[in-house]
Formats: sequence, structure tokens, C-alpha cells
Amino acid sequence: MKKTIVISALALLTCSGVYADWTKSIAKSESELYTSGKEIAKVRGDFDKDGVTDLAIYDSKKLSIYFSNGYAKYILHDTYNVENEYADSRITNVTVNDKGVLRIETEWTNDRGASGSDTYVARYQDNDFYLIGYDCTYNNPPTTYSFNLLTNRAVTVSGYVDDAKTKTMAIKKLPLKKLSEVKIGEYKCDDHYEY
Repeated sequence: MKKTIVISALALLTCSGVYADWTKSIAKSESELYTSGKEIAKVRGDFDKDGVTDLAIYDSKKLSIYFSNGYAKYILHDTYNVENEYADSRITNVTVNDKGVLRIETEWTNDRGASGSDTYVARYQDNDFYLIGYDCTYNNPPTTYSFNLLTNRAVTVSGYVDDAKTKTMAIKKLPLKKLSEVKIGEYKCDDHYEY
């Protein structure tokens, strides 16, 4: 009778989608996280500022963030995929500073020969990662837009090094977006912020 109840409960959880959320929270050792066989990189930092070192694992198309439970086990917070239907985008680097702020660097090229790079700056607050800054660089002509979404300021640097022009401006104040709401690789300078 107990077996039937357990099997029925698991079937109900699986059908309702709760099972997927439950398995996401199972703590794993670091070696158990590397199962894809792809070349990956990792970065450590205290993302949630609880005094315990957390872990981010990434390859060119995906970033997964794991919080440590303090016992050499990690729980998946979320996975962010690189998406771009207009260009070939890839993650090139992820760093974290001593305040737990993530910098996700990407590069892109499109079929017209244009190329550039984007950097997404996010921090953990209110139980999620929020985009707090964004840089985008276009290579021809060389132009970099740097948005600080906390101060609502943008800096534009255009031209070659010898004659580069810098302009600072205010941008429209909008609520911060969760990193999961941002399409990494497709989010562009003029998508959501008027400048």
C-alpha cells in the first residue's frame, strides 16, 4: 500500500511539473556538475553574499549559477542560454568581483559581416539576479555604449583611439530586469532604454 502511495505521489508530482523544480534543488558535488562533455569554464564568488563561495559554470552557449550549501555541495539557481536569431553570439568570459557582481562577456557576428561585443552586468538581490549594467561595442565604426542602470546614466565613446569622442547622458529610469528576462546575446543597446 505504501509503495502505491509513493508511486502515485511521484507520478502526480511529475505530471504537475513540481518534480522538475524539486530536482533542480538537489545539492550536488562540484564534480557531479560537469556532465555535458563540452569544454567549460568556471568562476567562483559569493553571489548571494551569505559568506559562502558559490559557483558559475559556463561554455560558449550557456551559463549556470549554483549556490553553495556550505558543505561542498551546490544547488542550481538558474541557467541562462545565449539566444540570438540575428547573429552568432557566444559567451567569451564570466567574472565576478568581491561584491558578487557578475560580468558576462559575449561576442557576436552576423551574416552581413558586422561584429561586436556585449557585456551584461548583474547582481543578486531580492532572490534573483538583476541586470544593473550593460555595455555594447560595435566594431565598424568603433562605438561603445555603456549603461549604468542604477544611476540611469550612459556613456558613449565613438571613433578611433586618437580622435575618440565621449558623451555622457541621462537615460530613462525603468525597473531593473531579471537576468532571466534578458535574452543574452540578443539584448541590444536600444532595445529597452531611451537615450
